[in-house]
Amino acid sequence: MNFTQIIFNQNIEYYKTEIFALFDLEKYMFIDREYEGEHRFRIRGILGNEKFICDNLGKKDGFALSSEPNDFFENIEQFILYCSIHNMLDKVWCKHYFAKTAKLEDVIGFCKKMAENITIQSDEGYNSHFSHFWGFFHTLTSYQKTSILSIFQKRYKNIKSTEYHFALDISTPLHAIEEMIKTDKLNFFSPQSLDKIIKNGVFASKMHEYTIRSAAESEFYKSKHYIFNRWYLNALYVAFMLMNISVIDKYFINYVIAMEKYPVDEICKIYLETGEEKIWKRESIV
Repeated sequence: MNFTQIIFNQNIEYYKTEIFALFDLEKYMFIDREYEGEHRFRIRGILGNEKFICDNLGKKDGFALSSEPNDFFENIEQFILYCSIHNMLDKVWCKHYFAKTAKLEDVIGFCKKMAENITIQSDEGYNSHFSHFWGFFHTLTSYQKTSILSIFQKRYKNIKSTEYHFALDISTPLHAIEEMIKTDKLNFFSPQSLDKIIKNGVFASKMHEYTIRSAAESEFYKSKHYIFNRWYLNALYVAFMLMNISVIDKYFINYVIAMEKYPVDEICKIYLETGEEKIWKRESIV
């Protein structure tokens, strides 16, 4: 399968109507950002005829087409999974892209519903939220840790809880992940190699290092629900950027969802006082 990407040289908002119409024609397409160079917008996962795509978009001097460099992935199945999850999220949130119309309460409500639906046994839908918050928290100075924790605690008390009844239909990607696990085409760290991660030796914390070094024997390594949650969240973070949700709000969302399962404030307090990482504990630890 040969995929094409469209890179926009001017304001992508000019093409919004035409782009959104393409979702009915392209089952893998999604909207993304460049992460090098000029940080332009782009559409990825295009399988259709290039002339047809150009004719549908109209004004041709505002974009360029190129082949999709999907060599970042270990196999084509991983890339298709990546595209499919992004596509599902785009169809939910694209009406808020390139604007500041998304309500944080709605995004949090959606994330809560997704976490609930992904969780089957313990914390599959919550683990990565806390892991990402903890990774961010660990990069801060002691003063910054205390400050951000205080800010998040106050925001958490004031945030309005929205019951968001819509969530992605996760049955299709879960089935694809299950089949890929069976054929050794996917694990929790894909598309990275666990051996390379260990050899690289870059860890966010002592607990992170322990988790990585013992990962091959852990329950999450080949769990379709943990894997889906990781891939879905990484795709959701792209949607956050397209909705102009700030980085600090992203970590606040992680904090809010993690609070559903873990005593996050207690964990942070103990770490600030003792340096001990009592993370992923689902009961009171004070």
